Amino acid sequence: MRKCTSVIAMSDLHLGKPENYLHVSDPAYDKNREAVIEMLRKLGPQDQLILNGDLMELSLAGWDDVYEDLKSFFGILSEGGPYQKIIYIPGNHDHHFWRMLVEQTNITGRMIHGGSPPSNEMYPYCFVDVRFSSHETHEPCEAVLPHLWPDNHEVPEFVIKYPHHLFAVPNQRKVPTYYFFTHGHFLEPLFKPINFIIEPAHLEELEAFNNVWLEAFDYDLGHAGRMSERIYEMERIWQEGGYKAQQTVRQIFKEIQKVLMEAMHLRWWKSLIVKCVLGFIFKQVPLYSLNKKGDLFQMPLDDKMIGRIAHYIEKYVLNRYQKGKAREYFLPVDADIPKPFSFVFGHTHQPTQKPEPVEIQGLEFSISNTGGWLRSDNQQSNGVNAGVQLIHADGMEWISLEGKLS
Repeated sequence: MRKCTSVIAMSDLHLGKPENYLHVSDPAYDKNREAVIEMLRKLGPQDQLILNGDLMELSLAGWDDVYEDLKSFFGILSEGGPYQKIIYIPGNHDHHFWRMLVEQTNITGRMIHGGSPPSNEMYPYCFVDVRFSSHETHEPCEAVLPHLWPDNHEVPEFVIKYPHHLFAVPNQRKVPTYYFFTHGHFLEPLFKPINFIIEPAHLEELEAFNNVWLEAFDYDLGHAGRMSERIYEMERIWQEGGYKAQQTVRQIFKEIQKVLMEAMHLRWWKSLIVKCVLGFIFKQVPLYSLNKKGDLFQMPLDDKMIGRIAHYIEKYVLNRYQKGKAREYFLPVDADIPKPFSFVFGHTHQPTQKPEPVEIQGLEFSISNTGGWLRSDNQQSNGVNAGVQLIHADGMEWISLEGKLS
């Protein structure tokens, strides 16, 4: 495992979405660009820059907008640093990018080179614990990201991996502190609907069972022509919040109920069952979050979220990365995962000023969040949730851009 002396991490830029602070068509882009470059220059060279998910908005933005914002963002990064490695961990809004890379490598790539693609039983193991590096030339395909780096700057090594990234930082006592990164969308029940039907036994099943849902709602609906237009409108109303958004959600469920009953020619008692099931689902939608302008996923790091994180760490991390499990899970290393570690996630767009403790299996872990870069994250829209987590020998420090972005 590589040891680092200085790392910065950021997440949830949602490049391509007009609400992000670094959207190239935004009137405040030049000002925001300079503020970010100034911050990066002050932080200086880094062993790693970690992009902890939702770098791109592949759910509700066109590839053209994503391309323009992403190329511009890499131009901003090139003005800071330099960075030995850029680590990119896809999130739910850019998961399709990871899926394409995995398929090109493990299916079409193998076929082109005379190999056999994986069976459906083995395919889930292609999605986790995989690492794609721009310095590895033997891969059957390459990620496009390094090609978007400015030509007049040296290109750092790009590493794309999913779903986790683990590294160590020596502290003042020369004892390594371990940091464990993941985007964090699977901490929410909303992204695990299949878990109500069949409980995943391990990480591969968690990914495979819920991947259909992830692809449909975080990619396909936003790239479906005229269907996408209605999705955009619904998302706009949702962001506005208030009574109109609540009514929109209620109307959607009523339409679903009506279509199901007419299409299935249900008798009254079967219709009642369908209504009750939809009613249960409807209650899972947190309408309280629509009482004000805001995003559905702005969840605080409260006791409920800490409990979900503890469950995820214990079941999908500690119980999996153990000595003796290498053959079962096709792991490259037959050893226990170093613990405890600092668990760092994004997704909720709520940065932590200092790590929060949680006890798991008698050990104290710490939890941190990498913030978000959308104006809808806060009514002030001044960069209150935007910034980076700086990790060094003294620990973790939140570097905020509050008041510096417009």
